Amino acid sequence: MAENFNRLYRAIISVNGDSERLAADEAMLTMTSALAQIPRLPMKLPLKGVLYAKERMDDEPGSAVSLPELAAIAGLGQFTFLRAFTQYSGMTPHAYLLQRRLSWVRQLITRGMSLADAAIAGGFADQSHMTRLFVRSYGYTPGLYARQCSKV
Repeated sequence: MAENFNRLYRAIISVNGDSERLAADEAMLTMTSALAQIPRLPMKLPLKGVLYAKERMDDEPGSAVSLPELAAIAGLGQFTFLRAFTQYSGMTPHAYLLQRRLSWVRQLITRGMSLADAAIAGGFADQSHMTRLFVRSYGYTPGLYARQCSKV
């Protein structure tokens, strides 16, 4: 592993032309392959604590919560909690919370709440922050969603 790392480091610091860039790319792939071959010990998933923290995010998606707070709820260290939650849910706690917030905002908009009020209730800094994430996740604006809901 150390030899692969040293080869990669030397290749990267000596890149001046296309041939050196090729050597650096090859060294990067060799290093990546070597890292992938390292056996991992299976992590026992502390499911009970992760579910408590997930429940906290599900119950109050609009409220502020920090990684240390979630880890404390789970009874785990921050890094252990982060790995366990990601392994359990397939996404980081932050990404999960954003998805929960967007889902909550959609429900509020469906019930007729204004976009600005829905953004605040959903825990977003402002309406534009909510709109950016809404469009990124769903592919359309919350305004368009509200108009479609009002037609139904």
